[in-house]
Amino acid sequence: MMSFFPARPPLRPRAAFTLIELMVAMSISILLLVLLVNLSVQSMDVTKRTTESSQTVSAASAALDMVAMDLESLAANLPDSEYLQTQIGNVEDVPNVTQLTMLTISPVDSDGNATDQGQVRAVRYQLLRADPITGDDDKRTPYGLYRTAVSADKTFEKIIGLSDLSDAKEFPASPPANDFLVPNVVEFQIAFYRAIDPASGNGTLSSGSSTRPINKTGSDAYYAVRLASNSVKVNNTDVDPTTGQPYLRPKSAEITLTILDETGAKLLRESNNVSLDFLIQKYGRRAARRVNLASPN
Repeated sequence: MMSFFPARPPLRPRAAFTLIELMVAMSISILLLVLLVNLSVQSMDVTKRTTESSQTVSAASAALDMVAMDLESLAANLPDSEYLQTQIGNVEDVPNVTQLTMLTISPVDSDGNATDQGQVRAVRYQLLRADPITGDDDKRTPYGLYRTAVSADKTFEKIIGLSDLSDAKEFPASPPANDFLVPNVVEFQIAFYRAIDPASGNGTLSSGSSTRPINKTGSDAYYAVRLASNSVKVNNTDVDPTTGQPYLRPKSAEITLTILDETGAKLLRESNNVSLDFLIQKYGRRAARRVNLASPN
């Protein structure tokens, strides 16, 4: 019997990817995935560095505000009493202010309350290589800045009238953790400036006077300063070697604070062959503030 339906053409096998094509496609996909992951990691890295940088700047600024507030409120009119003293020591093998003690009139007391407002209190800043939580003072632990304040009552009874503020026994040998101000400090400097007459150069105050530091040399070396109601001493002498006359009382001070972000601090802790200058340049943030100082009447 004859069929009236046309015969179907033979089925052709469907085309498929060859093994080489699959390998090429997989290679391209892997390459794109690696590039995407790298971009994501770099983006997260940039975000982390930006966050660390912002936090570092904020911490340095807050610490500078505190030091500036205390310096601007010096109790300079106390008779026969030293009211400011700095001590110089090495921080990461660089001379820095390792201790700053002063008598100051602050708007709040050591606990942040207003009970001592308007009264004289003793305040001490210390650069210490110690973890504020664990107390670890290992050589790899970065320095931190601490601020300790003595109550107005104890300051009046025990500290006012001292000719040497380092004799004050009311400051603890190791400040408590709640006195911790800012971590990862690699530079804490204070340059004290006196007015100098541009014409005579003898330090006489006049309109248009410029200033020069009394405790800083051209080589950027800083010296210890002691201020009392009746004397000014730099490097334990009261005679200015540039004039042969007694030191004039400083009228202003410039505070410099440099701290590392967490990445830089980690490198400082873990690596022995990375220079401090490199870490400061790449991971450090330097902040400076110029303040006017009170003088005895």
